[in-house]
Amino acid sequence: MEAEAPENPDAPLFICDGPCNRAFHLPCVGVHVVPGEDEDWVCADCVAKKHACSICLEVGVDGDLSEGVIACSKKRCGRFYHMSCVQQADNTIMKDDVNGVFHCPAHRCWTCQGNVVVGKDGNSHDANFQAKKGQLYTCLYCPISYHVDCMCPGSR
Repeated sequence: MEAEAPENPDAPLFICDGPCNRAFHLPCVGVHVVPGEDEDWVCADCVAKKHACSICLEVGVDGDLSEGVIACSKKRCGRFYHMSCVQQADNTIMKDDVNGVFHCPAHRCWTCQGNVVVGKDGNSHDANFQAKKGQLYTCLYCPISYHVDCMCPGSR
């Protein structure tokens, strides 16, 4: 998510060295000195091995296939999901359901690589687009991604 440190808007961001790979402002996590380049820093969620599902936002124990959350298997993704949530999500590439190996929806364009697109008339239509290559931009609030020229007009 987009973040802001109200007491210091220019506070630097640093990345968790745990499996979430999230960025944090120093003041937001109570760190007063930037860790050195040779020092690892791991956020509280990674230490506790509990993360929120990127779809339903409920927290689960990492690695528990039945009730916990599983990390997307795409290298350095950092998003976690309940298996029941990610199996129902459009644009998920299931590699191995039994062992929880998948690429989450954030790695495919919702428009040109998905199955359904919402047209200018507001109705859903089958996607008839040629899949494109290039940079994807992920929503700040959910794991849906788009190529810049696949976004609906008026998106921000």
